[in-house]
Amino acid sequence: MNGHALARNEDALERLAEKLKVHPLLEFFSADENSMALLLEQGAAEPEWGRPLPEPQWFNASDGMRTVRALIGFLGAAPAALGSETQPVLI
Repeated sequence: MNGHALARNEDALERLAEKLKVHPLLEFFSADENSMALLLEQGAAEPEWGRPLPEPQWFNASDGMRTVRALIGFLGAAPAALGSETQPVLI
């Protein structure tokens, strides 16, 4: 899995996370210079994200898991919840 479905549905997932009262996935994003260069090369990131690139951060795993579990639980019960224009997120 390469995360492209998550990236394509970023806005809808952020709104859903807010509705579920959990942190949006992008609040957990951090990358070092090498990772960001690879993301840019693959077209998975916007060039302005890396200017200036903040120091890599570590996040509380339980916070991230709370978000992931909430999103998976909701989307598992309502797969079309993100709308008809979005790509499938759960496979």
